[in-house]
Amino acid sequence: MSLLADNRESFDNRRLTAVAVVMTLGFLVLMVGLGRLQIVKGADYSNQSKRQSHWILQYPAERGKILDRNRFTIAENRPQYNLLLDLVALRPLFTSEYYGMRPAGRLSQIEKAKLQKQARYQVVTKIEIQVNRIIGRKGLVKREKFEQHYYQLRTVPLLLKESLSEEERARFEVNLPIPEGVRRETKSIRNYPRGRTAAHLIGYVRQDKTPNEELNSADLGELSKSRPYVIPGMEGELGIEKYFDEELKGRPGVKLLTIFSNFYRYQEEPWIQDEPGKNVILTLDLQLQLAVEKILNRAKDDVRGAAIVMDAVKGDILAMVSLPDYDPNIWIPKISTEDFNYFNDADSTPAINRATYARYAPGSIFKILISLSGLNSGLIDPEERMVTQVYHPYGIKDLAPAGYYNFQEAFARSSNYYFIECGLEMGAREIIDTSRLFGLGNRTGIEGIPPSQELEGRIPNYNRIQSNWYRGDTANLSIGQGEIDVTLLQMSLMTSAVANGGKLLKPRLVQALEFQSPVEGRLIFKHYSPEVVRELGYSNESLQIVQDAMRADVADSRFGTGKRAAVVGMEIHGKTGTAETTRNGKATKNVWFVSYCPYLGRLFTVAIVIEATTEADFGSTVCAPVAKSIYLAIRDRMSMHEK
Repeated sequence: MSLLADNRESFDNRRLTAVAVVMTLGFLVLMVGLGRLQIVKGADYSNQSKRQSHWILQYPAERGKILDRNRFTIAENRPQYNLLLDLVALRPLFTSEYYGMRPAGRLSQIEKAKLQKQARYQVVTKIEIQVNRIIGRKGLVKREKFEQHYYQLRTVPLLLKESLSEEERARFEVNLPIPEGVRRETKSIRNYPRGRTAAHLIGYVRQDKTPNEELNSADLGELSKSRPYVIPGMEGELGIEKYFDEELKGRPGVKLLTIFSNFYRYQEEPWIQDEPGKNVILTLDLQLQLAVEKILNRAKDDVRGAAIVMDAVKGDILAMVSLPDYDPNIWIPKISTEDFNYFNDADSTPAINRATYARYAPGSIFKILISLSGLNSGLIDPEERMVTQVYHPYGIKDLAPAGYYNFQEAFARSSNYYFIECGLEMGAREIIDTSRLFGLGNRTGIEGIPPSQELEGRIPNYNRIQSNWYRGDTANLSIGQGEIDVTLLQMSLMTSAVANGGKLLKPRLVQALEFQSPVEGRLIFKHYSPEVVRELGYSNESLQIVQDAMRADVADSRFGTGKRAAVVGMEIHGKTGTAETTRNGKATKNVWFVSYCPYLGRLFTVAIVIEATTEADFGSTVCAPVAKSIYLAIRDRMSMHEK
């Protein structure tokens, strides 16, 4: 037993010795390898590291959507298919083409460089001809564009063909082999699936022409000194797209490109993750917006005007239409010459939102303000009668017949004579004070419409009425003529204030901004609450008298100028207006109808202005019937909600 134990111990010792020898030899081999890398290859790696450079590639994030109050999409993103050409992958073809073109004999450096340029462009041209044959397009990349890209952005693929149609994409994908260096890119671009709908509110986007400040962010550290390249995103122009551009575009992402000095890219890694843009939720009711657009288009041939439907309690814009309009998709990816000329036409001005950026004389709808101020101050006795004439002594004609009217009768017939006398007794200063109380002469500050797209209107100031101001000027001001201009949005707010009991509201177009995906368990980023700008301070009695007069203007089938707006089963209150004005140096007029109606627990305001084209156009004949159709659309829409 002792001999067996000795033999086993001897065997174990020999095995341990063998393992130790193997490990020692392995360690020696590793040290030799490391030494060779350090000593022999060290200089090569050091030189290679010095030849490396870093580029920062910034790419846009997914742009947020624009949705109506019921989450129907008005603006979204869709894929755009482009063909790219990887110039780095073509280096062997460039070299081969160069030697195939090179003549015998010695060439100077200038001649070599010129021939290399020609060879590169010929290779790209041959590839593009192949691509054109596959997808059925024409046209080649201009040499200047190619060379600029080659020398400045060689590692970034060259855009060969932009915005492939479905047919072109299908033809490219089924034709094999694909030309060398060519690949398809899927890019997210803006899309407006409803076309012209709410175009003036939504606006449009164009390619962003300015580098994003994120490139200078402290997050990049030392890399912020590296050469940057920005893949352009989209920049908002007009409307919601412009107002909330930063929120919609989100935060771009950043990638780090490691590149040799000969522009061969061998590594790409994410550095800063992009953050998708936020969605914008509007107060618009898309179905009502579509209905109002259709109704206003039918008002007359080549109609130019606007209409607003508003919640008179909250100030929510349920529909805002301006005509003529445009399709924001014409800007994507690039606008054509024909569309550009239409968009910038100086006569029809389709780019202008006539609800916020067109100033109109208010005409007889201004009598609502004169009425409230006069009744509240006691200057107007609603029961007292006044003898009126067809012509006022200041030379102003009255379309209402001469008569013996009390307040409500004068209001329903829209008697200029009556309200001129009231305005003269009030005086210009009180009329100006009342106008400013209702916010006239100032922008409403509506969220979502850039200040550059909203006008403040025009009313005289105190200095004006103290210099060369006559009673005839006050007479004109009393009936919404002369030195006064307003916007449709201002008149909609004025009407809502009468309807809701004397609260001047801030118009609300945006309900909320929301994350595209829940962040920390929440979806809403910011909420916009209804807001009261001020209590106007009119007595309930004064408000009730004006409300009753507006009701009579529609309900009185004999004398009411707004009777064409009447709808059975709806208590519509309204006031028509027709204002003489000068446009482009030519005398013309614009016509109005402002109104409100309580219905099924809601309080709606409908305001319309249309630029007249004939002498037969009046607020009573043109705008009141449009209002009737809009109230019918509201009734239908409310009935759907009830179901």
